[in-house]
Amino acid sequence: MNFLSFVPITIISAILFENLLIEKNGQWPNLNFINCLAAIPTLLAGFLSKR
Repeated sequence: MNFLSFVPITIISAILFENLLIEKNGQWPNLNFINCLAAIPTLLAGFLSKR
């Protein structure tokens, strides 16, 4: 837990968005819905446990 307090929020955001978006050449990135559905309870648990 102490290690995570030193990780900047920008690095965590970059890792999160990299897994939530699907990149295709010549197209805008699309959402990966399965990973988005998995991220919702994970983010909720993170916010609730941080408090």
